[in-house]
Amino acid sequence: MKNTDYMDLPPFLEDDERECCKDTEVPPEGRPHNCVDVWRIKLKAAINELEGASAAAAKAEKAYQNATDWEAKLKAWMDDAGKAHGQLQSVVAGLARFLAMVIRMQRNTGKSVRTIEVLLCLVKRIFDELREILLTTNLPDEDLGKLQDLLRYIDCNPDLDEAKKQDARKCVLEFQPKIQAVHALQEALLKKLLEALKAAHLIRASMGNWDRQPFGLKWHIEDLLKRLSGEATAKQKTDLCICRGSPPKGPTVEPPCGNDISTPSARLLPIMGVQAVRPAQQAPGYEAERAGAYSEYYQNLERLYKEAAGTTGAYRRELNEARKSKDSFLARKVNLEEAIKAAEAAVK
Repeated sequence: MKNTDYMDLPPFLEDDERECCKDTEVPPEGRPHNCVDVWRIKLKAAINELEGASAAAAKAEKAYQNATDWEAKLKAWMDDAGKAHGQLQSVVAGLARFLAMVIRMQRNTGKSVRTIEVLLCLVKRIFDELREILLTTNLPDEDLGKLQDLLRYIDCNPDLDEAKKQDARKCVLEFQPKIQAVHALQEALLKKLLEALKAAHLIRASMGNWDRQPFGLKWHIEDLLKRLSGEATAKQKTDLCICRGSPPKGPTVEPPCGNDISTPSARLLPIMGVQAVRPAQQAPGYEAERAGAYSEYYQNLERLYKEAAGTTGAYRRELNEARKSKDSFLARKVNLEEAIKAAEAAVK
């Protein structure tokens, strides 16, 4: 190749590559005098470097994709945890309202039991009075019924003439069957009252009371609210219910769910801190208290997500560098190929 061809070479050539194009009798340092031979040697090196850069870029691409997938999965779990937290708050709020109604019903059923008991005693006393009114006897040593005694008083009263006695007896005799009709309702009425009393006792027991059934509906709702707010387990609540103070080594009464409920290895609820509802100490009603920090599950999830985001960023930078290196070697390979092709075409 002549020196006049030097100006036609592409600008990517390095200094040692330009030396082969000068008119010297002996190539410097024993290098090939023909530029095309130099470029072919350089092309082989560029191809090898491109293969290595392509492999490195593919590896970086795979690592970045794996990191991105893991970050996306953690983000989805975070979003699901947030949705679950919102649903948990709705459940807690609904249970709190329901608990308020249960306690009001418990209080009312206690009063209802007492009211029905009083009403039952009153009705029974009325029927006892009716029995005394309708009682009849012919034995001299027994008390007469009130109607029987009244009729005898009318008959034996010297201050009444016969006409007045007839009118008085007529009134008593007309009044007697009406009282008998009322007295005949005794069994059916008392039976209904006893059924109402039984139902009131069952409702009161279902609501929960210390005398008959400590594990009623009120207990279950309070226990569920405490566990949703991460304050206690069912076993802890059972011990407290049984002992009303410091629990012994083991409860004396097995809770409704069995005695296999223990403290979980990692507290799951509340997920992100929920509104825990508990009875107020000084006045009837309820007050909301913040349950506290996030659960261990959410804290670990958040930590993993932040770590994954950092890892993804690092792999993204590595991938960009690998792509730049690959593109650089690819450009050099293409330029060398084009230069060789153009030189060979010029010789022809």
